[in-house]
Amino acid sequence: MYIRRLILVLSVLITLAGCQNIALFPEKNTNATKPTIIDPTQAAKRLETQGNYTGAAREYLRLASSVKEPQRQTYQLLAVNTLINGGLLEQAKTELTQVNPITTTLQMQIELAYARVALAENRLDEVNNRLSHITPDALPSNVRAQYYQLQAEILATQGNRIEAVRMLVQVDDLLEKDPFEGRNNQQNIWRTLSMISPQELGKLSLIQGDIFSGWVSLSQITQTTPSNQLAQSINTWRNSYPNHPANRYIVATLLRGGSNSVAGNQSNTTQNNNFSGQQIALLLPLTGNFKPQAEAIRDGIFAMLYNTTGQQPRINVYDTNASNVLQVYQQVTAKGDVSFIIGPLEKEAVKTLATSQSRLPVPTLALNYIDVPVNTANFYQFGLSPEDEASNVASRAWADGYRAAAVLYPETEWGGRVLNAFRMEWQKRGGQIATIEAYKNDFSAPVKRIATNPTVNMVFMAGFSQQLRQLRPYFDYYAATRLPIYSTSHVYTGAPNPQVDKDLNGVIFGDMPWIIAPDAQAQQLQTMLGNSMNDKTAQFKRLYAFGIDAYQLTQQVQALANQPYRQWQGQTGLLSLDATSSVRRQLVWARFVNGIPTNLQSGYNLQ
Repeated sequence: MYIRRLILVLSVLITLAGCQNIALFPEKNTNATKPTIIDPTQAAKRLETQGNYTGAAREYLRLASSVKEPQRQTYQLLAVNTLINGGLLEQAKTELTQVNPITTTLQMQIELAYARVALAENRLDEVNNRLSHITPDALPSNVRAQYYQLQAEILATQGNRIEAVRMLVQVDDLLEKDPFEGRNNQQNIWRTLSMISPQELGKLSLIQGDIFSGWVSLSQITQTTPSNQLAQSINTWRNSYPNHPANRYIVATLLRGGSNSVAGNQSNTTQNNNFSGQQIALLLPLTGNFKPQAEAIRDGIFAMLYNTTGQQPRINVYDTNASNVLQVYQQVTAKGDVSFIIGPLEKEAVKTLATSQSRLPVPTLALNYIDVPVNTANFYQFGLSPEDEASNVASRAWADGYRAAAVLYPETEWGGRVLNAFRMEWQKRGGQIATIEAYKNDFSAPVKRIATNPTVNMVFMAGFSQQLRQLRPYFDYYAATRLPIYSTSHVYTGAPNPQVDKDLNGVIFGDMPWIIAPDAQAQQLQTMLGNSMNDKTAQFKRLYAFGIDAYQLTQQVQALANQPYRQWQGQTGLLSLDATSSVRRQLVWARFVNGIPTNLQSGYNLQ
């Protein structure tokens, strides 16, 4: 996610040196009203915010046609960078040829724009060559900010997120007097830090009073501190870093809606985060087709309950499906003694409940996502969505520096959903879809077409382990080992089997920490579940982790809802809450080596 957002921010940072701001100053009169200065670029900025990059660029070019140099070049370069943000690279290159570099500063900014295009097209040699013509210290501060943001993007593309943060911290100093751009840059610093694990951050040497160290320390606090202690920990951090730039925007957002300030808040948040001695209702389909999945989720929830010290809530389980969900929900909430509801699970049951009223009487965590927009208060969605995983693949491959994707997917309804999710996220980031190939019974022909396409520099291979073990060797057969292959967790059964999985060697995929890198708690819970897990398929193994996180989210969801930058490390991934009150996961990444998934640490260079 990081790089796409960074590109969006870059668009509004293009303010050229030598431009003149024209303002009318009235005669000095203490009773006079200050004139209102209208920003002529407002319409273009609004169009770009709406995703209409072509319209925004057209508006900038209209402005360019109505003014003289050097203001003309200002608007031309705004149009160029808007087109780059929208992935319209050919149009951007065409418009760049029309910009007259009448000053050294303009020439440097043209080089920056060409470097952005080259980076989007994965031509790193050209990027470095373009940047070599720029002397950042000779640039005005706003232009220098653009330069360092591009450098940060390059570092993140190479997987070096820590150094990207260092670079963005330099940018923050340059934008101190620009509140709007400063806020955007700090959001990028924070998002980048959130992609770095607490373990990796813990390896850094911190210096008291150092700005970069302050950012790292604050990120560690928010990733590892229990929600009921977060405000106190942040205030302790503020005492250690009283003049830190994060106090301007990020800290205020983190503290907004904290435990002391949300009392009586009627927003879509849990009203009580301490469920000790209270009741949780669990709505699951314990009969019917989804019984095995429901039982695995239930077992995960109770394993977490029994593994937690101190007084715990009582959990009552109700057999719930799409036909009786409203009746069961009303029965559960009628007495007023239930503090939180987990479920339902079936998609139709979730949809029925979510659309039944504008506000649910009890905070409710549904265990699936629905495909209709809802704005129901006290309603949250959490699931193990293949679409989410496909979006994760797009984000990871983009961060790894690839720009031209081939998609290989099964010709099924599931495959179509995964394809669309990957394509949407990939194109949103500016990536190009070089080719799309469906497979059914013939695995050879679609792989051959991908292997012989010279524009492709990465492959998203969707499907399940049994199919993909047969597909993957065809890339070797057609001498396409140059292409990195990415997949979702469905490529791996969840249980090591190197004898058969050796055919997947080299495939990179995202999965749960529970599967790839279980921590001490996960290992303890897996031991506790023991025989129950052995009796289930590997597919259901992931549902135990899903249940564990569902239970813990009853105590985390308020903090996630009230603090937009907060993330929480669960067994299914690094969790956050989006604007639709849906829980989103960031996965752990692994690559098959000798038939065994090997954890890829953050910052691993796939080259």
